[in-house]
Amino acid sequence: MNVHALNDRAGGGPVGRRPGRARGGFTLIEASVAVVLLMVGMTATLQAVSWMARERLALDRHAVAIREAEHALDRLVRREVEPDEVATLSPDATRALPEGTIEVDRRLETGDGPAMERLTVTLRYRTRPGITARSVRLTTWRMPRGGTTAEGREGDGS
Repeated sequence: MNVHALNDRAGGGPVGRRPGRARGGFTLIEASVAVVLLMVGMTATLQAVSWMARERLALDRHAVAIREAEHALDRLVRREVEPDEVATLSPDATRALPEGTIEVDRRLETGDGPAMERLTVTLRYRTRPGITARSVRLTTWRMPRGGTTAEGREGDGS
């Protein structure tokens, strides 16, 4: 005699089921587990989206800071402004960079060749109140006006 024949004589259906009762849906525990898993997945997704939005804002601000520092350094190199006149941000950069400040460092460097003026523009801003973002620092060299070489010859002044 096989197992199915014994089961059929006992009046039951497949092994493990109660006789006369068909399984027709999810139990309360299965539904609760599904809801908890769904909530965990949604929480993780929201955190990831929030993190991406914060990173995007930080990258946008850093790009504005780089452009503003490049613009200030370019104006200094072309001698459109003096270093003390560059210390203000443009209106767009003021809106995008909370508590943003520009500092200009100008130093005369002499060596074996011609004397060169080193210009460094540093832009600092805050990401959130009390948290300073990474600063942007750009440096270049230019021939000082009426500059001389290390040997005492006149430079071209450009």
